[in-house]
Amino acid sequence: VVFRVAEAEWNQMPVMHIATFTVDGKPQILLSAMQACGALYVKTATAAHFIDETLRSSREQLMSEFVSISAATAS
Repeated sequence: VVFRVAEAEWNQMPVMHIATFTVDGKPQILLSAMQACGALYVKTATAAHFIDETLRSSREQLMSEFVSISAATAS
């Protein structure tokens, strides 16, 4: 599910430069976080579920990556 914020709302929260931004080569965790930011403005149960799921999965992914980095530097 992709949530897009209306143009007027982007003027209030300029997360990116729409004219030059491309998703090519961007980490999925970044794209999901940006979608979750947009979903904050939607205010539906589906949007709230998307935000919760994005936070949960991102938290797990980041923790896993930090543990891997810590284990590698401790060796």
